[in-house]
Amino acid sequence: MQVQEKLKTIWDHFGSRKQILKTIEELNEFSASLSRFLNDDKGYFGVYDEFADVEIMLEQLKFLFDVEVINEKKNKKIERTLERIENCYYMEREAISERTKSALAERISERTKSALAERKRKGVKLGRPKGSKLEQRKAEIKKYQDLGLNKTSIAKLLGVARVTYINFLNSGGKNEAKKVKNKN
Repeated sequence: MQVQEKLKTIWDHFGSRKQILKTIEELNEFSASLSRFLNDDKGYFGVYDEFADVEIMLEQLKFLFDVEVINEKKNKKIERTLERIENCYYMEREAISERTKSALAERISERTKSALAERKRKGVKLGRPKGSKLEQRKAEIKKYQDLGLNKTSIAKLLGVARVTYINFLNSGGKNEAKKVKNKN
């Protein structure tokens, strides 16, 4: 029995759906083996097994798809790639891409620096504001404390983390807001 006859027997036995799924599985395994190969795994020779598995599956897919159309597409893609190589398409594209990225990053940096300098010149204070957002909510905090709520509940009502609320109490907020013993 010739190879093509054997492959046809396998294809007929499992059917197109199962063999398409098996092809996807084999392609994924082949991809992983190529990654290991690229990562310089010197002792890894599994790429050969995976390569063979993929070729077997691709040969079987030819029972489903028109081989003439496949060959026509392959030839067009090969010719297009050769044209691009001849016209330095790939090198130019990579160089333009890197120059574009670099120029864009530089332009953004310059605009940011310029805008910050302008705001500073106008007297706008830059950076994070001093103090806590909770400073402005001391009356609300005192109200919650007077109700006897614990720190976790107060923090939730304020929309902050418990640790943020406790840090606020321990850093000056405690002078004006009534400190509550840690109940939890």
